[in-house]
Amino acid sequence: MERYVLPLLAPLFFGNAIYIFLLRQNFKSIPADLEEAAMLDGAGPLRRLWFVILPQSGPVILTVFLLHFFYAWNETRVASLYLSTNSALMPVSFGIQTYQSLIRIDNVIQAATVVALVVPVIILFASQRFFMQGLVITGTER
Repeated sequence: MERYVLPLLAPLFFGNAIYIFLLRQNFKSIPADLEEAAMLDGAGPLRRLWFVILPQSGPVILTVFLLHFFYAWNETRVASLYLSTNSALMPVSFGIQTYQSLIRIDNVIQAATVVALVVPVIILFASQRFFMQGLVITGTER
């Protein structure tokens, strides 16, 4: 892996304060009785996490995933800072923005950029049902 890519990838592996807050609030809303019942049945800490807490937290985990995916997809500021000299390593979203110019561009390239722009929309539509389920469960939808 080239040394130019490491400053771009390293921050994406760490959490954001908003994600941690969302997960914490959701974990606090899960009744402690469920975890205590699993503990009385002999489940260890990891088993309680995987089989009791995480299934209850599916919508919020999906929300955090979507927020982080769209943040990583739209991150062009750092990419332009580190990759302005090496166009072969540019992310897709940064490459699409470079095609917005006054110079005539081939139709095949324009079609490819439209296809690349459809990826986040498809991911959002595919996960919208679970995202809305999380809002209905927490009672924030009216």
